[in-house]
Amino acid sequence: MPPRPSGELEGWPLDRLDELPDGPWLVAHARPRQEKLLSSVVRRLGTPCLLFLEQRTHTYVGKGVQVNHVPLMPGYVFVPGDSAMVRDNLYESGRLVRILPVAHGGALRNDLIDLARLITRGTGPLLVRPEIVAGRRVRLTRGSLAGLVGVVVRRRGHLHLVVNVHTLGTSVAVTCAAEDAELPEEIEA
Repeated sequence: MPPRPSGELEGWPLDRLDELPDGPWLVAHARPRQEKLLSSVVRRLGTPCLLFLEQRTHTYVGKGVQVNHVPLMPGYVFVPGDSAMVRDNLYESGRLVRILPVAHGGALRNDLIDLARLITRGTGPLLVRPEIVAGRRVRLTRGSLAGLVGVVVRRRGHLHLVVNVHTLGTSVAVTCAAEDAELPEEIEA
């Protein structure tokens, strides 16, 4: 038996991913544990949406295996288009916290296609991490340097955390893995 994919996409056919629109998008931020219900509200309106689900398997001793599909990115449902009717119905459903603005619909479309392909073709565990890119301030969460705050730089294809000593005009860098860093809510300069 072939291995199961890591996840699935609800609300849009996988064989039609290339037909996702470049135009405006709504990112619906759902109330906790309401993503699937919010997705069904959107689809009842005749509007497609994208909800990324992760497959989680739990083995119970003496009782067997249970497979569940839970939201990969808790709280978010992606809706192509931007009609007032859809917005109104989302808010009236009572399942919505807010609608997030999307500045670049084409870029979001490409990211969603890549994500859909990743979760439906991959077979390993899925780990959602904050985006760690060069120039962002991050805090290390593990190891002897846990709690250290610095700026991420890319040197020779590797990510490094750099701590600047402004008074001396120098910096110190350490190689770090993305899973060891977090984007803090607020970092004092």
